Amino acid sequence: MESIHLYPRDFREGVAMKKQLKNQEWPADWSALSESEALSFELELERELSNEHQLKGVPVKALGRRNGHDEFLFQLQDGSENLAKVHLTWSAETDHRWPWTEIFGSFNQFLQMLPPPRIGNFKSGKISTG
Repeated sequence: MESIHLYPRDFREGVAMKKQLKNQEWPADWSALSESEALSFELELERELSNEHQLKGVPVKALGRRNGHDEFLFQLQDGSENLAKVHLTWSAETDHRWPWTEIFGSFNQFLQMLPPPRIGNFKSGKISTG
């Protein structure tokens, strides 16, 4: 059985990021995580990472989740202040490309790279961006 390593967190960085996110709104299809949810998804990420994955050995703090999807936003606790959007797979991976990960230098950069929200009129089948 593979052991899971918990990394000590720099609480000052985590508190600073939470304060920053509290003053900014999450995108409509994203929401912040509670402390217990965050810990659960941090453990899941650690379980999924292969030894060659770019996040292997990097302490992280889970911040938010895309509603109805397996995408999560993590803050890297390595002193870089970078964020990682990660698509969890719910299985231990051997391919370094999974879980799929995209790195952002700031929360604003993360917001700018998101596609516009889709607003659907399901009766007519039309979808528009808005």
